[in-house]
Amino acid sequence: FVAASLDQVYQRLIEKSVLILVSQTIKTLVVSFCILVIIYYLVIRHINRIVTYAQKLSLDRLAVELTLEGRHQASEQLQQERDFSATLINSANMVICCMEPDLNIASINPAAILLTGYHHQELLQHNWLDLFVSKEQRDELAATLADQGALEDREITMHDQQGNELVLQWTFAPFYEGPNLKYLIGFGYDI
Repeated sequence: FVAASLDQVYQRLIEKSVLILVSQTIKTLVVSFCILVIIYYLVIRHINRIVTYAQKLSLDRLAVELTLEGRHQASEQLQQERDFSATLINSANMVICCMEPDLNIASINPAAILLTGYHHQELLQHNWLDLFVSKEQRDELAATLADQGALEDREITMHDQQGNELVLQWTFAPFYEGPNLKYLIGFGYDI
C-alpha cells in the first residue's frame, strides 16, 4: 500500500504565498511613498507656503507678495527652449512652413524668403499651394494632403518670383490640438 501526502505541497504553497504577500506589500509601500513624495513636492509645499502667508497676512502687511518656488525657473527654462527652437528654425537652410488646415501660411522661416524672392508679408496668409506648387500638381497635392495630412519626401515643382523653376523635396507633419488639426508643418529641401 502506497500513500501520497500533500503536506509538502501545502507547505510550499504557504511559503510562496507568504513570499508573494511580503514582496507585494514592500512594493506597494515603496510606490505609495514615491507618490507621497511627488505630491508633497508638487502640491503640499505650496499649500504650506500659502497657509504660512495667510497666517502672517494682516492689514499692515498687504504689500508683501506671495511667491511660490519653481514658477520663475520653469518660465525661464521655457523661454530658453523657445529661443533655441526659434534660432534653429530661423537658421535652417531649408524651408520650414507652418500652415493652417486650409493651407494658408501662418509662419515661415527666412530660408523661404531667400529661395522664393518674396517678402515675408507676401508669404503670410497666402495659400501654400499657390506659392510653392506648380499649377499641374496643385489639385493632386491638395487632395493628398486633405486625405492623409502627412506626406514624406515628395518632390514638388515650384516657380520663384522671377519665374525660375525649382524642385523642392517636401515632408509634412500634422500638429494636433486635441483631436483637431491645428497646423500642418512643411519642411522643404531645395534639390
